[in-house]
Amino acid sequence: MITTNLKQMKNNSSGINSLGIRFFPFDKQNKPLFENDAPMCFITTRECGSMRFRWNEENINRNRVLNLIQKDCDLSHSVFASVEQIHSQKVISIHNISDCDKIQADGIVTDNKKIIPVVTVADCMPIYIYDFKLKVFSVLHSGWKGTGIINNALKIFIEQYNSSVENICAVIGPHIHKCCYIVDEERADYFIRNFGDNCVEELEENGKCYCGGKGLIVEWNNGNKKLFRLSLKNANINLLEQNGILSENIAIYDDCTCCDEMFGSNRRESSENQFSSFTVMATGIINKV
Repeated sequence: MITTNLKQMKNNSSGINSLGIRFFPFDKQNKPLFENDAPMCFITTRECGSMRFRWNEENINRNRVLNLIQKDCDLSHSVFASVEQIHSQKVISIHNISDCDKIQADGIVTDNKKIIPVVTVADCMPIYIYDFKLKVFSVLHSGWKGTGIINNALKIFIEQYNSSVENICAVIGPHIHKCCYIVDEERADYFIRNFGDNCVEELEENGKCYCGGKGLIVEWNNGNKKLFRLSLKNANINLLEQNGILSENIAIYDDCTCCDEMFGSNRRESSENQFSSFTVMATGIINKV
């Protein structure tokens, strides 16, 4: 299992481009997978502006950024596939762009290289999955309500595409970390019961979280009730390993979206100004033909 962060990749060909978009690879046997037909993960940064997606509204900025990605990456024959997210564990399998029309879900699986599946995140965890034998690929949006979506995605890989788990790579992308993700006892108990006791730590006395480069300090006051730090990363690593994904085929990009102002963050931006909207980021997989 490889753990790195996107800042370490600034000067690499897989790092940031002039559009403010980060690109990063899958890992196979603890090495970056740069085969000619291997997909590349991407995530927009705060610099790109809001990438919010709803079927009943037009986001001109989103269209502009996606068009720039398409042009910059020479993807004139590819199309972006989006779903309206509902903070669920629902994953759809698509073969044509029309398969996701008006669909509400939080994950997309496809084997069509002309499709670029895209979801949005703003502290929630993006998860990317790739079968390097059958060339099936997926992107998932996994917040606390959607934790467990990995199970449904892998079920599609195995049952619909006949994937073998030893041929599957997974990437855990930038998301809010336990340093900034404080939850109550009810949510902590839910994660312990369903995803393992290494997902939570009781918040230390006078615990604080430091959000962003400006050192914004958030103090948590919950009366006499206990509070906990929640690790979405540990929960999802547990799920990947329980499903048989090999440790050497898991890559973790260990950036905290709340700490690092490069990223859009619901929690940080709401803390900075409760009246401002937060920056929704788009993330997906490009698999060139």
